[in-house]
Amino acid sequence: MALEWQSAGGGTPARHCEALGLYKRNKYKPAGLMLDRVAEDMRTGKDMPFLDGKRTIANEYMLASVYQQAANAWLQAEDLAMAVSAADSAEATAPKGTLLYQEILADRARILVADENFEAAYEDMARLIQLKPEDGNYRLLYASAARMTNRLEIALTSLTVILTQRPDHLVALLERGHVYELLGRKDFAREDWLKIMDLDPDSALAQTAQRNLQRLIQTP
Repeated sequence: MALEWQSAGGGTPARHCEALGLYKRNKYKPAGLMLDRVAEDMRTGKDMPFLDGKRTIANEYMLASVYQQAANAWLQAEDLAMAVSAADSAEATAPKGTLLYQEILADRARILVADENFEAAYEDMARLIQLKPEDGNYRLLYASAARMTNRLEIALTSLTVILTQRPDHLVALLERGHVYELLGRKDFAREDWLKIMDLDPDSALAQTAQRNLQRLIQTP
Protein backbone atom coordinates (compact mmCIF):
# COMPACT_ATOMS: atom_id res chain seq x y z
CA MET A 1 0.00 0.00 0.00
CA ALA A 2 2.87 2.38 0.81
CA LEU A 3 4.48 1.70 -2.59
CA GLU A 4 1.16 2.36 -4.34
CA TRP A 5 0.86 5.61 -2.39
CA GLN A 6 4.36 6.61 -3.49
CA SER A 7 3.47 5.88 -7.12
CA ALA A 8 0.49 8.16 -6.68
CA GLY A 9 2.73 10.98 -5.47
CA GLY A 10 2.60 10.34 -1.72
CA GLY A 11 6.16 11.62 -1.29
CA THR A 12 7.83 11.58 2.10
CA PRO A 13 4.71 10.55 4.09
CA ALA A 14 4.37 7.48 1.84
CA ARG A 15 8.04 6.60 2.40
CA HIS A 16 7.46 6.91 6.13
CA CYS A 17 4.63 4.42 5.77
CA GLU A 18 6.95 2.08 3.86
CA ALA A 19 9.59 2.35 6.59
CA LEU A 20 7.06 1.35 9.25
CA GLY A 21 6.01 -1.56 7.07
CA LEU A 22 9.62 -2.71 6.85
CA TYR A 23 9.90 -2.49 10.63
CA LYS A 24 6.78 -4.59 11.12
CA ARG A 25 8.28 -7.21 8.79
CA ASN A 26 11.43 -7.31 10.96
CA LYS A 27 13.59 -5.64 8.31
CA TYR A 28 15.14 -3.37 10.89
CA LYS A 29 18.25 -2.06 9.13
CA PRO A 30 16.38 -0.96 5.96
CA ALA A 31 13.72 0.56 8.20
CA GLY A 32 16.34 2.48 10.19
CA LEU A 33 18.02 3.80 7.05
CA MET A 34 14.71 4.91 5.57
CA LEU A 35 13.48 6.50 8.79
CA ASP A 36 16.70 8.52 9.08
CA ARG A 37 16.23 9.80 5.53
CA VAL A 38 12.54 10.47 6.10
CA ALA A 39 13.33 12.53 9.21
CA GLU A 40 15.80 14.68 7.26
CA ASP A 41 13.32 15.19 4.42
CA MET A 42 10.54 16.04 6.87
CA ARG A 43 12.83 18.59 8.49
CA THR A 44 13.62 20.33 5.19
CA GLY A 45 10.23 19.85 3.57
CA LYS A 46 11.48 17.65 0.72
CA ASP A 47 8.57 15.83 -0.98
CA MET A 48 6.21 16.94 1.78
CA PRO A 49 2.55 17.82 1.02
CA PHE A 50 1.46 21.34 0.12
CA LEU A 51 -0.91 23.27 2.36
CA ASP A 52 -2.37 26.59 1.24
CA GLY A 53 0.11 26.65 -1.60
CA LYS A 54 3.15 26.12 0.67
CA ARG A 55 5.15 22.96 1.22
CA THR A 56 4.78 21.75 4.79
CA ILE A 57 7.64 21.09 7.18
CA ALA A 58 7.33 18.66 10.07
CA ASN A 59 6.84 20.19 13.49
CA GLU A 60 9.03 19.17 16.41
CA TYR A 61 6.61 16.48 17.61
CA MET A 62 6.47 14.75 14.23
CA LEU A 63 10.21 14.99 13.73
CA ALA A 64 11.08 13.70 17.19
CA SER A 65 8.67 10.78 16.73
CA VAL A 66 10.36 9.69 13.51
CA TYR A 67 13.80 9.93 15.10
CA GLN A 68 12.46 7.83 17.97
CA GLN A 69 11.19 5.22 15.53
CA ALA A 70 14.58 5.20 13.81
CA ALA A 71 16.34 4.70 17.15
CA ASN A 72 14.21 1.66 17.95
CA ALA A 73 14.74 0.24 14.47
CA TRP A 74 18.50 0.55 14.84
CA LEU A 75 18.30 -1.02 18.31
CA GLN A 76 16.48 -4.01 16.84
CA ALA A 77 19.09 -4.14 14.07
CA GLU A 78 21.76 -4.26 16.84
CA ASP A 79 23.51 -1.19 15.47
CA LEU A 80 23.88 0.64 18.75
CA ALA A 81 25.93 3.56 17.41
CA MET A 82 23.16 4.44 14.95
CA ALA A 83 20.53 3.86 17.64
CA VAL A 84 22.23 6.27 20.04
CA SER A 85 22.61 8.87 17.28
CA ALA A 86 18.92 8.71 16.36
CA ALA A 87 17.90 8.79 20.03
CA ASP A 88 20.09 11.86 20.58
CA SER A 89 18.34 13.58 17.65
CA ALA A 90 14.96 12.64 19.08
CA GLU A 91 15.85 14.00 22.54
CA ALA A 92 17.21 17.23 21.09
CA THR A 93 14.09 17.77 18.98
CA ALA A 94 11.23 16.80 21.29
CA PRO A 95 9.57 19.53 23.38
CA LYS A 96 11.03 19.21 26.88
CA GLY A 97 8.82 17.76 29.58
CA THR A 98 6.17 16.37 27.24
CA LEU A 99 4.98 12.76 27.26
CA LEU A 100 6.89 12.20 24.01
CA TYR A 101 10.06 13.57 25.58
CA GLN A 102 9.65 11.21 28.54
CA GLU A 103 9.20 8.22 26.23
CA ILE A 104 12.31 9.21 24.28
CA LEU A 105 14.40 9.45 27.46
CA ALA A 106 13.26 5.97 28.46
CA ASP A 107 14.04 4.58 25.00
CA ARG A 108 17.46 6.19 24.97
CA ALA A 109 18.23 4.81 28.42
CA ARG A 110 17.42 1.28 27.20
CA ILE A 111 19.67 1.79 24.18
CA LEU A 112 22.48 3.10 26.39
CA VAL A 113 22.17 0.08 28.67
CA ALA A 114 22.42 -2.20 25.63
CA ASP A 115 25.55 -0.23 24.68
CA GLU A 116 26.85 -0.69 28.26
CA ASN A 117 26.94 3.07 28.80
CA PHE A 118 25.36 2.73 32.21
CA GLU A 119 26.32 6.17 33.53
CA ALA A 120 24.57 7.97 30.66
CA ALA A 121 21.56 5.68 31.06
CA TYR A 122 21.37 6.57 34.75
CA GLU A 123 21.50 10.28 33.92
CA ASP A 124 18.57 9.91 31.52
CA MET A 125 16.53 7.96 34.04
CA ALA A 126 17.34 10.43 36.82
CA ARG A 127 15.96 13.22 34.63
CA LEU A 128 12.93 11.11 33.77
CA ILE A 129 12.11 10.19 37.36
CA GLN A 130 12.09 13.89 38.23
CA LEU A 131 9.48 14.47 35.51
CA LYS A 132 7.30 11.50 36.43
CA PRO A 133 8.17 10.05 39.85
CA GLU A 134 4.89 8.13 40.13
CA ASP A 135 5.49 5.94 37.08
CA GLY A 136 6.41 2.45 38.28
CA ASN A 137 7.98 1.34 35.00
CA TYR A 138 10.23 4.38 34.88
CA ARG A 139 11.14 3.94 38.53
CA LEU A 140 12.12 0.33 37.84
CA LEU A 141 14.39 1.39 34.97
CA TYR A 142 15.84 4.07 37.24
CA ALA A 143 16.58 1.50 39.92
CA SER A 144 18.25 -0.82 37.42
CA ALA A 145 20.43 1.99 36.10
CA ALA A 146 21.31 2.97 39.67
CA ARG A 147 22.38 -0.61 40.44
CA MET A 148 24.49 -0.79 37.29
CA THR A 149 26.34 2.36 38.36
CA ASN A 150 26.80 1.10 41.93
CA ARG A 151 24.30 3.57 43.41
CA LEU A 152 22.91 0.76 45.51
CA GLU A 153 21.08 2.74 48.19
CA ILE A 154 19.32 4.83 45.52
CA ALA A 155 18.32 1.63 43.75
CA LEU A 156 17.05 0.09 46.97
CA THR A 157 14.98 3.16 47.85
CA SER A 158 13.38 3.25 44.40
CA LEU A 159 12.54 -0.45 44.44
CA THR A 160 11.08 -0.21 47.93
CA VAL A 161 8.71 2.50 46.69
CA ILE A 162 7.50 0.16 43.93
CA LEU A 163 7.12 -2.82 46.23
CA THR A 164 5.30 -0.80 48.88
CA GLN A 165 2.64 -0.09 46.27
CA ARG A 166 2.82 -3.50 44.58
CA PRO A 167 4.26 -6.20 46.85
CA ASP A 168 3.79 -8.81 44.10
CA HIS A 169 5.83 -6.96 41.44
CA LEU A 170 8.02 -9.86 40.31
CA VAL A 171 10.57 -7.86 38.30
CA ALA A 172 11.05 -5.40 41.17
CA LEU A 173 11.53 -8.32 43.56
CA LEU A 174 14.13 -9.85 41.26
CA GLU A 175 15.95 -6.54 40.94
CA ARG A 176 15.86 -5.83 44.66
CA GLY A 177 17.32 -9.26 45.30
CA HIS A 178 20.29 -8.31 43.14
CA VAL A 179 20.72 -5.07 45.07
CA TYR A 180 20.53 -6.85 48.42
CA GLU A 181 23.12 -9.36 47.23
CA LEU A 182 25.51 -6.57 46.22
CA LEU A 183 24.97 -4.93 49.60
CA GLY A 184 25.92 -8.19 51.30
CA ARG A 185 22.41 -8.68 52.69
CA LYS A 186 22.01 -12.21 51.40
CA ASP A 187 19.11 -13.17 53.69
CA PHE A 188 17.02 -10.34 52.25
CA ALA A 189 17.99 -11.31 48.69
CA ARG A 190 16.94 -14.90 49.43
CA GLU A 191 13.55 -13.71 50.74
CA ASP A 192 12.82 -11.72 47.59
CA TRP A 193 13.79 -14.53 45.23
CA LEU A 194 11.88 -17.15 47.23
CA LYS A 195 8.82 -14.90 47.09
CA ILE A 196 9.01 -14.85 43.28
CA MET A 197 9.07 -18.64 43.22
CA ASP A 198 6.10 -18.73 45.57
CA LEU A 199 4.03 -16.16 43.64
CA ASP A 200 4.60 -17.56 40.15
CA PRO A 201 6.54 -20.83 40.29
CA ASP A 202 6.21 -21.68 36.58
CA SER A 203 7.42 -18.33 35.25
CA ALA A 204 10.75 -17.53 33.60
CA LEU A 205 11.39 -15.07 36.44
CA ALA A 206 10.99 -17.91 38.95
CA GLN A 207 13.61 -19.92 37.04
CA THR A 208 15.96 -16.93 37.16
CA ALA A 209 15.30 -16.53 40.87
CA GLN A 210 16.09 -20.20 41.42
CA ARG A 211 19.41 -19.88 39.59
CA ASN A 212 20.22 -16.81 41.68
CA LEU A 213 19.49 -18.76 44.86
CA GLN A 214 21.74 -21.59 43.77
CA ARG A 215 24.53 -19.13 43.11
CA LEU A 216 23.92 -17.50 46.49
CA ILE A 217 24.34 -20.87 48.23
CA GLN A 218 27.57 -21.58 46.41
CA THR A 219 29.05 -18.15 47.11
CA PRO A 220 30.97 -18.01 50.40
